[in-house]
Amino acid sequence: MTHNSVFQKKTLNKNIVFFLTFVSLFGTPSFAQLNETTQEVNTPVHSVIIYLYGAEVSQNKMVTLSPGRNKIIFTNLSPKLDSKSIQVSASGNVSILAISDAINYMSDQKESNRIKQLKDSVTILSDGITLANNDKDAYVTEKNMLLKNESIGGTDKGVAITELKLAADFYRTRIKEINSEISKLDKKNISLQETLNKVNQQLDELDSKNNQPTSEISILISSTAKTTSTIDLKYLVSDAGWAPSYDLRAEDINQPIELKYRAKVYNNTGIDWNDIKLKLSTADPSKSAAKPELLPWDLTYTSTYKHREISNKENAPSAAYQSGEGFFLPTQNHILLMLQNTNYLQPSNILVHRN
Repeated sequence: MTHNSVFQKKTLNKNIVFFLTFVSLFGTPSFAQLNETTQEVNTPVHSVIIYLYGAEVSQNKMVTLSPGRNKIIFTNLSPKLDSKSIQVSASGNVSILAISDAINYMSDQKESNRIKQLKDSVTILSDGITLANNDKDAYVTEKNMLLKNESIGGTDKGVAITELKLAADFYRTRIKEINSEISKLDKKNISLQETLNKVNQQLDELDSKNNQPTSEISILISSTAKTTSTIDLKYLVSDAGWAPSYDLRAEDINQPIELKYRAKVYNNTGIDWNDIKLKLSTADPSKSAAKPELLPWDLTYTSTYKHREISNKENAPSAAYQSGEGFFLPTQNHILLMLQNTNYLQPSNILVHRN
């Protein structure tokens, strides 16, 4: 074996080792990724805090977590949730790694009883229209058959007057009956079609509200061992709120007036609130509860005004007044502003000095 062949073999082995190391680090999924489990959670709303504009929705669910990474997906949430307001907490010795949300346009929503009733009405009305059309077609066919066989006795042989009268009476009576039945069926069809159009319009209105996309919140949780954890989820939604309502009642003019304070609550979030805890609040969740920082305002004045400071020993006026010498404005630092022309006093032209 030559020296060059040995060198090429060693170089090839190093390249193979480097390639395997690169693949193991970057080309294959890690153990945590292979051990990730996914659970979809569909839990009803537990409680709601309703603000004047908006609401805070709370949901919770106890889940079983496997060792490693667990992705918990809360499904069928309101499409009007605020992504920035999502708050998640989990009990137990677990860690929340990430929170994300998305809109699901492919979710199948459960039909309400009202929609089911309307769809049944559409089926019944459609069947009624079909039966009426079939009956009408039968009468029209019979009428056409009678009109095609109106020739009696042929062209060479005449027909007795008695037979002709009987045939004419039969044709007239039967065609009148057929026309009457066709007229009734036409009126019935018009009535059924009008009702069907109204039902379809109502169904379209409900479908537009019911067949809305839903939101999903994905929570990535890490657990060192198999355990159970209760996940608490809170978020803000729009298109919900309440307004105050008052009722005044008095049994007699000599009796005291009874005042009842009520609330009109509306929910257009796309998710029903059935048998939940409700709390009304006058707060505004969009505003911060932190104490504001008050900045001082400096009042300035132009050179047309004269000012001088008065020492603490001098007697400062107790209130602002105007005299022949000028306009006096008492301050904490006992500043006396001497104005040459009080007719052009502007707040932006006054300077307040602070010690």
